[in-house]
Amino acid sequence: MIGDGLPEESRARLAGRLIDRLDPRVEQEVVVMWAWELERRSAELHAGEVETVPLGEALTKARKALGAV
Repeated sequence: MIGDGLPEESRARLAGRLIDRLDPRVEQEVVVMWAWELERRSAELHAGEVETVPLGEALTKARKALGAV
């Protein structure tokens, strides 16, 4: 994966730069915050601290929580 060998802060900056190229109107602060969140979630997943949930199951739970089902 791109940037795997970089320190966490550098990966966050790289993610921000890539997102800026897609939509330069996105505020940099929001981009950086999402990059940090992505890194945090990725680290939790790789450390075995969280488990993935299949999309269908997640959508069903979300719909039930919102009263849509």
